[in-house]
Amino acid sequence: MKFGQHIQSHLTPEWRKQYVNYEELKEMLYTMIGNEAASYTDEITGLTVHSVDTQVQDNIFIELKNELQKVESFFRAQEADAQFKFRELKAKATGFQAGLLQQHRWNRILRLPRGNVEVLKLAFGEFYLNLILLQNYQKLNYTAFSKNT
Repeated sequence: MKFGQHIQSHLTPEWRKQYVNYEELKEMLYTMIGNEAASYTDEITGLTVHSVDTQVQDNIFIELKNELQKVESFFRAQEADAQFKFRELKAKATGFQAGLLQQHRWNRILRLPRGNVEVLKLAFGEFYLNLILLQNYQKLNYTAFSKNT
């Protein structure tokens, strides 16, 4: 499976616009390669060296920078949200552990309904799944950048 298809099949749909635009970056690179000004073979290394139009190269670097900023700002926002949710869940769990004598008081403060053990379990499960989605987001974008640079 091609990587572009891999991204499309593994991304989180709600975050679709926040992923690296892999196909566009790949197309820009292929365009740059197709517009090579000249190439020559280095006498020392024996490698073929390609010279590229600096304007095209600058455009690619600008686009890479923009994509990186987009991904980084989204990731930081999601990470901050996850930290907030964790602190909130931790406070609720601490409140629950405070004991049955104070249970009524904590339910009122933390707005936990009766049967709060199940609610807390579900909240931690949902939190965990969101962390997995964020980790997947990070891995897919890292791979996309490494393939395009």
